[in-house]
Amino acid sequence: MSKVKVLAASVNDKGQKIASVEVEYGRIVHGEVMTHRSFGRNGASSRAIPTKAMRGILTFSPEKWGSNKSGMQAGEELSGLRLVFAKFGWEFGRTTAKMSSWIMSKAGLHKQWANRPTEPYQWMKLVITATDWDNFFNLRCSDLAQPEIESLAEGVYAALSNVDYVHLKEGEWHTPYYKDGYWKPTVGGSNVDKYGYTLDEALKISASCTAQTSYRRSDDSLEKAERVFDRLMNDDPKHASPTEHQATPITDNMINSGNLAEHGITHITTKGDYYSANLKGWVQYRH
Repeated sequence: MSKVKVLAASVNDKGQKIASVEVEYGRIVHGEVMTHRSFGRNGASSRAIPTKAMRGILTFSPEKWGSNKSGMQAGEELSGLRLVFAKFGWEFGRTTAKMSSWIMSKAGLHKQWANRPTEPYQWMKLVITATDWDNFFNLRCSDLAQPEIESLAEGVYAALSNVDYVHLKEGEWHTPYYKDGYWKPTVGGSNVDKYGYTLDEALKISASCTAQTSYRRSDDSLEKAERVFDRLMNDDPKHASPTEHQATPITDNMINSGNLAEHGITHITTKGDYYSANLKGWVQYRH
């Protein structure tokens, strides 16, 4: 079954919500997840995880074993010998994929190729940040969806329905993986929060941990954050996608400033909603 963990959930003065979740699901439906363009995403990479470590976590199997029929939805569940043979076929494929990966690895082939045969048996770890979830829920919380992505969508829906959203004001930031999931300055105009971190440090820690999902580990120390952030933003080319998950509210002061782009506001919809890239009502750190 898929796993869902809410990393940060925030709401601004206008009631507009933003949420970041860490999810794990069968990689076989990763392509479908990637079609949702309202999502900011960072995830585990076959190019980053060592082949030996990858072969140790190939535990995914289908959630249902529906029978074949015309159309995109399966028929009734297999039973008896048909189910036994179907499961045997899946396990045979997993064993063969592991062996294939091992042979290529021993031959000295880089993991960006040696890990590929094992992808159908991988669990995908992904960080998703979004303000617009309705399309995802409408399409995927449905019996018409493949069971693995239906399970994922229902898990995210349940998690976000039960979470307490933190109210963030102007100058406060939504920061998944950093402490409580947000950064607020301490009372009195200080430039540090209750943990003693500046906004710049909190943003770096959040972005660094988001980037680290590519190889499934997470070190939230400031020292690690400084190193990772430097590689992300100062190498050529930049790898800026981990800075798409941190955000601060779009305020009336920004809107009335006369220069939306200066504040990271990228566009206004025909409905009059202010966006920063894919985020409605929130300025994305990347912008």
